[in-house]
Amino acid sequence: MTKEDIKKVIKGRKIIDSIESPDPVVLTAKNDELKAIKDYTDARNIELREEIKTLQDKENQSIIKAAEALLKLGFKSIGEFMDYESAKTFEAYKEANPLDGFCDGCPHLAVAPCRVKYGDEFACFFQKLKIPSDMIYKIVWKGRRNNESETVGGQTRVVCPAGHGFFEDEAKRKTPAFDLNWRVSCRF
Repeated sequence: MTKEDIKKVIKGRKIIDSIESPDPVVLTAKNDELKAIKDYTDARNIELREEIKTLQDKENQSIIKAAEALLKLGFKSIGEFMDYESAKTFEAYKEANPLDGFCDGCPHLAVAPCRVKYGDEFACFFQKLKIPSDMIYKIVWKGRRNNESETVGGQTRVVCPAGHGFFEDEAKRKTPAFDLNWRVSCRF
């Protein structure tokens, strides 16, 4: 990954983080109150509709501003940036967390754990991989992000039992180029 890629991801994330979404609790409360008022000519009904519209307009303007800023970074849309960000985050994960091991098919077990958890078409079992594919990286990464992994003896494992399959070698782990756990904070 290039330094330019890293800069684009970080700048794009800041742009996305600048989107101002209304507090969902406040918006829900206003909508709930509005639903309870049946008379559309009621003063409070009119006031609530104006308040909700103001909140939504502010968010819409913020989204437009973010889209314009992303366009200057070279992205045609927020969605295009999010796809780019996702791909670069995955690339950064792979660079920082090299996988070790290989699939031996877990001959000591009646059924390999990957077949049970992911089904035959996604299990590395049938591929007898010596080099982890993107699919294996994604399984391990998702497992770590969902707290489905365990680290024993310097090896972080998600599916494969100790002594078999793929794992993250803690000794080979590097500091990632940027935060791998960033999440969109707005509601767009």
